[in-house]
Amino acid sequence: MNAFDPFADSLPLEQSQVTAMRFAFLAGIDATEWAPILAGAMRQHILPPFKMIYRQDEPINAIYILASGLVGQYREEEVEGRSERWVSRTVGEGKLLGHLEFMQGIPYATNARTEDLCILVSIDIRAFSRLVYHFPAIRNKLYPQKIAARLGTFPFMSRLEMPAPLHPIVCAFLADETTVEDKIKPGQVLYRVGDLVKDIFFVHQGQVKIEQHGNPEETHLLGNGAMFGSAQSASGFIGLGSVDRAMVHEATAQTNTVLYRLPYHSFKSITRIEPEEEIRTSIGQREMIIDRLAVFSKIRDQETKKVIAGFVNHAYFPNTHLLVQQGEIADSLWVLINGQASIRALDPQGFQLSSAVASGPTYFAEQALLGQMQQGSTVEALPGSEWLRFHWRDLEAASKQLKTDLRKDISEPRRCTARRRADRSAAQVELLAPMELLAS
Repeated sequence: MNAFDPFADSLPLEQSQVTAMRFAFLAGIDATEWAPILAGAMRQHILPPFKMIYRQDEPINAIYILASGLVGQYREEEVEGRSERWVSRTVGEGKLLGHLEFMQGIPYATNARTEDLCILVSIDIRAFSRLVYHFPAIRNKLYPQKIAARLGTFPFMSRLEMPAPLHPIVCAFLADETTVEDKIKPGQVLYRVGDLVKDIFFVHQGQVKIEQHGNPEETHLLGNGAMFGSAQSASGFIGLGSVDRAMVHEATAQTNTVLYRLPYHSFKSITRIEPEEEIRTSIGQREMIIDRLAVFSKIRDQETKKVIAGFVNHAYFPNTHLLVQQGEIADSLWVLINGQASIRALDPQGFQLSSAVASGPTYFAEQALLGQMQQGSTVEALPGSEWLRFHWRDLEAASKQLKTDLRKDISEPRRCTARRRADRSAAQVELLAPMELLAS
């Protein structure tokens, strides 16, 4: 099936038709300012069902606005000899097509095909580029960029089995489907056991408790970055129904909380990640890491460590991110779960003493939990790394909930001082055992 040529089967819209158009991304801009830029560059298309609008990896020649109908977007890839669909979704009236690739400067990332009779308006890519040049604020109106950027830091991104150039497209698709709930109060019940819920949830900020009454093993505290809303328990029960899913936990906000809600099936079709598996794995991962962390080795009670795991921030960094600056006061313990970190130290004259790349699991700056101490090295998260962050205020909050002073149970930091070896021109860096590499 060949994609149609938007410039071969239709005539440009008249100036009066262009001026009469109402687009959300042009809101607040007088039509007399933008209409001359788009004059002769906009066309209307009426397409039958199952017509290919454009194909993946083709150069962008137009941006499309869907006036009516449904369009399916998907990417086809060969995996072990069979064709699979990636980044799959269906969009309706008012949605833009091709704008995300324009923003990223890449060819069309997906195929776009009509699902029924559709009316579209195309804008020549050269004219659209001029429009954005003259009105740069348009970029912020093309899709929910802040939500997409935040979604790009949730831990599920480390399990995304797609090339990195597709990651921003995935996040933008998810952002289009996201509902933000930002007025959730402590004690508010989000759902109960047996409730039919079509969404999964992400903790943007705050804390949520999920539990099965009478089953302590299925009770967990979830902090920033956590994902929940599974309809599958550890025993493998799956809620019935293709849309409504029977919850197996009760979920209750523990503090003022902001949540992202995403339709379960949209998340699954866009990311190719099984939500139940991701939820179960990430909860278990956090609790296992805290249990094995040497800095908490004095704490013998497993339930105490489980509570601590509910106060950590679980994050993925798609780009290089500064965590600890040499000479400054750190405020958090950082635990590298997967990926790599760069560690550098300078002497008082600014000459490099040491430089190393650490791989997870390992941790840094645990002194932040014991008091204000200057850090002896700089630590940066490298792209694609996954982390837990435990702020000293979170330590105090966990202590308050547990009615104990956790600070007294933290193992004394093991100092690791970088120094230049006299017999070597390059800095010598001692690598410690997993979970024991410190930046101090």
